[in-house]
Amino acid sequence: MNKSSEQKLFDISIIIIKVLICVMLLFNAIVFVYYGMINRRDVYEKEPVIYLNDWKVSDSETGDQIIRGTIPGDVKDNEYLFCDIRSDVSVYINDSLRKDFIETRDVIIPGGIFRRFLLPVPLSEADSGAQVTIVRYSPDDDDRDIPEFFISTFSGTKDHLLKTLGLPFILSFIVLIFSFAAFVVSIVLRLWYRQKIDMMYGALCIFVIASWLITDSRLFPFVVGVNHVNGLLSYVFCLTMPLPLLVYLSSVQCGRYKKTTAVVALIAILNAVGWPFLHFTHIVSYDNAITAANIVLVILALSGFGILIVDA
Repeated sequence: MNKSSEQKLFDISIIIIKVLICVMLLFNAIVFVYYGMINRRDVYEKEPVIYLNDWKVSDSETGDQIIRGTIPGDVKDNEYLFCDIRSDVSVYINDSLRKDFIETRDVIIPGGIFRRFLLPVPLSEADSGAQVTIVRYSPDDDDRDIPEFFISTFSGTKDHLLKTLGLPFILSFIVLIFSFAAFVVSIVLRLWYRQKIDMMYGALCIFVIASWLITDSRLFPFVVGVNHVNGLLSYVFCLTMPLPLLVYLSSVQCGRYKKTTAVVALIAILNAVGWPFLHFTHIVSYDNAITAANIVLVILALSGFGILIVDA
């Protein structure tokens, strides 16, 4: 491959990455705005979190997992039994169906469920000491473990999650704000002085990483007030991360290592486009592809480090 063809391949790959970054960020923005209008919830007074650990597990004749337990005797109105799930489930209180979750009925996010979430089952004072039965219909062995159960209000749950996960969540928001500000300033400087600003791509990379940390947190649904959107956003942000990194590296290196960068860029593009396509078309779900996707991300990270070491 001669230098002109290497330069052409390099330029095309960088252009594709820039366009793909815009498309994937725009996609996440549309998902957040459109699907973020669902699953709104009311705010209640803060209450302590009561974990339930005494459960009896059995399997039905059809292979469904049945979990039985007893609700404490001091339940108050406006409290909820939170179940940590990611698949179809029915919750019975004294053999009466209180709430169920059916993915095909309750989730309109493209590709369906991406990660576990807390299902709130409404309780009242009359449910104190009642028998609770949870039927889980997932045939996946990864979902056969006993999930986390606790009783609290929405505000009490948010307060509990803030105490345990609040620090990294808030720090990620701070980094997000500063990276966005740096990105905007870089664009203004580029338009004003008509010069290349490498910081713009670095700030964009930090923005994507901070966005992934925020959407990957279990706090996200309670802060924003929606369920299921965070899994899709986190998935796409994770696959987007290598793209601005590659653009930043190629920018600060002034086009050195064009052939190597073009090959790495091709892998990053296929990784960012291929897995969502397979998931949204129900060919290979994200759960089954996560190991392979992570391996590709590791390869991309090592490739980036390798380029930096050689350049140094």
